[in-house]
Amino acid sequence: MFPGEWESLGGSCCIGVFPHVEAIYVNATSGVQDGVANFLADLSFVKLAVVEAQAKRQDMRRRREERLKSILKPVSEKLEEDLTLISPDVDLLGIWDVQRKSSDGRIESAQWDFIDADTVQVPRPDDGSKSMPQWYLVAAGSVVVSGKPYVAAETKGDSLVLIPTDQPLNFMVATRKNGEP
Repeated sequence: MFPGEWESLGGSCCIGVFPHVEAIYVNATSGVQDGVANFLADLSFVKLAVVEAQAKRQDMRRRREERLKSILKPVSEKLEEDLTLISPDVDLLGIWDVQRKSSDGRIESAQWDFIDADTVQVPRPDDGSKSMPQWYLVAAGSVVVSGKPYVAAETKGDSLVLIPTDQPLNFMVATRKNGEP
């Protein structure tokens, strides 16, 4: 919009901000003034789009929280413990004893060794006596291990509860080996 007219490019027009009153000033010719006015009018459409996007994000957050509550509630009731979603900066490093109830009611145990910020050693599906490295990712309220998403929560006793999003009642409870911090 009239680039050669602006002071920084050799012209005589200038624009500035009055931060205390949240206003701008434009010292320019009427043509430049009209161009700035049109630009600001166009921004009102952007503002409306931003407000709509924020409303959609809030609705998505609300729906996500409702879904998480619906996943956590039956597990919390089954464990008879309150569950709190993990924070994204939770420290999982170390060896964890992981237990899961199998479909026939037996308790299956395994050890997971969180080696670093993105590698965990888990038992091989075909031979539980051997382990294999897998990648993992931690985010607020979730852990993903080799592409499998889990809702992740902790108990007051510092146990980690991993709930598969596709089979919530097939959850795992992990405790640090030997009570490591």
